[in-house]
Amino acid sequence: RARETDALLTPAEETNFRSVAGVLLWLTLHTRPDLASALSLSQDSNKRVINLVNVEKALAYARKTSLQTIMIRKIDMSDACIIAYGDSSWANAAEFKSQAGLVIGLAEKGALMADGGTWSLLAWRSYRIKRVCRSTLAAETSACDVALDLAEYIRKIMVEMLNVNCRATDRRPEKY
Repeated sequence: RARETDALLTPAEETNFRSVAGVLLWLTLHTRPDLASALSLSQDSNKRVINLVNVEKALAYARKTSLQTIMIRKIDMSDACIIAYGDSSWANAAEFKSQAGLVIGLAEKGALMADGGTWSLLAWRSYRIKRVCRSTLAAETSACDVALDLAEYIRKIMVEMLNVNCRATDRRPEKY
């Protein structure tokens, strides 16, 4: 059956797909950013055998690499900055949709220089861009926009956590 990649899933296969995808979704959201792209790209409105094959491959990879961890490093908050990366692949998914992803990290300012510096992963996401992008530039811009929005949201949360006299809704940004 694995050779019939374009065939629609049977009800039993669709149940299996949802089960495996659910396990991978939990892992992806909480501890495994490396699985996010494979899981997102396996999602399609018309579930086909290739979708099931792809999530089973992702599950096999997750099992094989089950000892991977996310390391949270100590960052001096007086020398900290938030780094956001957004990227996309243009028209690489079904119906000419584009896949995008992002990572947000808390880093020492030295991480912005060629020599590098310490940083810790705060957030990640891989997703299908909802609109059809007409160019690589449009897809890349959309991915960067989402990454910057999330980085700004995280920055505002951190402002409120670290400075009890500030609120993210204050109109005077010099307080930050």
